[in-house]
Amino acid sequence: MFTFQQAFLHESVEADAQNIRQIRYTRGFLSGENCTQKARIQLWKPLATELSGGSNSSHRHSVMPGRASTLRTTAPSETTIIKPTRLILYLNEVTINIFVTDDVVHAIPINLPRTLRIRPSTHKTFNNPSSVKARVLGDPKRDIAGGFRLDKGGLGIDRQDTFEDFKWFEIDFKTEDDCRGFSDDLSEALQQRRRDRTVIDELRKKAVRGVMAGGW
Repeated sequence: MFTFQQAFLHESVEADAQNIRQIRYTRGFLSGENCTQKARIQLWKPLATELSGGSNSSHRHSVMPGRASTLRTTAPSETTIIKPTRLILYLNEVTINIFVTDDVVHAIPINLPRTLRIRPSTHKTFNNPSSVKARVLGDPKRDIAGGFRLDKGGLGIDRQDTFEDFKWFEIDFKTEDDCRGFSDDLSEALQQRRRDRTVIDELRKKAVRGVMAGGW
């Protein structure tokens, strides 16, 4: 199934935590807390580009057999190289998509070692996000299942501003090891995005210097 998904969506399932005890979330200060039991969560990683260093993965919970195919590109642009990992939450008939970027932070509270909290980032000095942007697919009340379109229409990071706003998410794992392992996977995905951005910034600087030198 994971290989089938990779072939159609060009994204591999890098981490798969089944039988999550509970996921809690709220959409805002005036909305109540929602709770779903026996959920499932995954990390979807886009196939590696030539500049992102190949497709090797160090994720603890990787479930893909063998190495993923390499999707090569020569266009040094952010839209084709910086492809963030998706955090996918499966809640009954609903699927929730959250991008792993610097706009969100995750942490394990000391007094709740089996709980992973996801909140808006507070690391930036200005323009801190006020919410976690998440795309919700499916609506049990209207008998609509939360499936992904094969063309991923409306699911790209360029459409993140149109996603719904959430105040926070809390994911309860069965064991502390599972919680720490998935937290490490999220951290690695974020670090990879930062490394890709550094590479792209350097390429752009070299391109500008080359254009200036050629113009003279």
